[in-house]
Amino acid sequence: MALESKQIGLRDRDRAVLLGANGTGKSFLGKQLVIDYASEILDRPPKTKGRILVVDTKPRWRPSHTITGTSTRYRYRHFIKGDTLDACLLDDWANFDAAFDPYTQNGMVVSQRLDLNASMAVAWQTAIIERFYRTQSGKRPGLIFIDECMDFFGPTGNGRYSDIVQKLVRAGREKGIASLLAAQRSKTINIQVLSECNVLYLFRLNFVKDVERLYEMGFPHDVLPPTEDRIFRVFRDRKMYPHPVTLAA
Repeated sequence: MALESKQIGLRDRDRAVLLGANGTGKSFLGKQLVIDYASEILDRPPKTKGRILVVDTKPRWRPSHTITGTSTRYRYRHFIKGDTLDACLLDDWANFDAAFDPYTQNGMVVSQRLDLNASMAVAWQTAIIERFYRTQSGKRPGLIFIDECMDFFGPTGNGRYSDIVQKLVRAGREKGIASLLAAQRSKTINIQVLSECNVLYLFRLNFVKDVERLYEMGFPHDVLPPTEDRIFRVFRDRKMYPHPVTLAA
């Protein structure tokens, strides 16, 4: 199911944040945004083919295959069912280039480690984001989707291991990178990052302070977040999409 309007979907070099309490439909929309964007940038000749990195610390996402083409289903046999993406698994630093090889892979990669504790996994993912940023060329489009992005910020809002997320949002446009950051609370996101974002996908929020934080990115004071699950609002370039959008069942 494609999103109903280009105004809703991601565009080249967008800096988007996806906010909503647990169970509101945030992951469903995140998956659809990534799939729709992939249809625009991945079906190209190798020299101009885009690339997408899904940063997963939970883990929630299920990449379909390894760099050798084998199935990844065995990895998740002890987990509940998760969202599957037609993507290559990246769980080894040495496989970065192979995972993004435009001649052998489709361009979408899920970075994920099941063998590390939470803190070490975030440090590893931070290094992967930095490498993606460093190796990105403005001649081809790119997207980084950071799920649970609050994992990358400390209590004061600073980056836990580096400022790469701030840099990604602030300067990623110069390298052709769009970004999508997903979180349950706006208070957990660095204020500079939030204010630099030009797109907001907003589901139900549980705390008044999270709504107040949105005003710092220009969100209109007379508009409230949805109160029901699977309904979201879109705020792009300081303009509100005219009506709330309901996710398909």
